[in-house]
Amino acid sequence: MLQSVEQVCAMVLSRVEAKLYSLRYVVEAFRPRVPRGLLNALCLGVLRNYRLLGRGLRYCGY
Repeated sequence: MLQSVEQVCAMVLSRVEAKLYSLRYVVEAFRPRVPRGLLNALCLGVLRNYRLLGRGLRYCGY
């Protein structure tokens, strides 16, 4: 079953932040359930500034 982009990003960011894992390590665990294009985008650095993304989301009330 495929998950939404928002769910995947939230799970990836929480694991990276909580465990201090590398982004690629965390993303590999999602490989069977997540579309390959999304994983490639994550690994190429789309979420490189995940802390900034988190601050922006909190500022917007999420």
